[in-house]
Amino acid sequence: MRSQVKLGGIFGIEIALHYSWFLIALLIAFSISGQFHASNPQWGDFTVYSLALATALLFFVPLLLHELAYSLVASLMDSLPRNKKSRMNHGQKKRYPCFCPPTYSRQPFLL
Repeated sequence: MRSQVKLGGIFGIEIALHYSWFLIALLIAFSISGQFHASNPQWGDFTVYSLALATALLFFVPLLLHELAYSLVASLMDSLPRNKKSRMNHGQKKRYPCFCPPTYSRQPFLL
């Protein structure tokens, strides 16, 4: 049994959600719905729950973009020739090893 739901891909990077993400999103939505209902009692239940669900989904958008940026940089570092990697330090000698793990670009992106 797979532990993820595949959503598709972008720039050759697979995007998938782990099943636990749905539980976390529901917990966030229900906790926010209580706040929405307390601060706006005139709103109906459908409005409160739909806005809480939208807020929970929007909570994860920056996380998705952040991790997607990491995957893009890792795939870019894998595709650069070795002499380009050394020029990325502006001609300075490396004091610390470069963060470019070769396994990140080929594995699916999980949330």
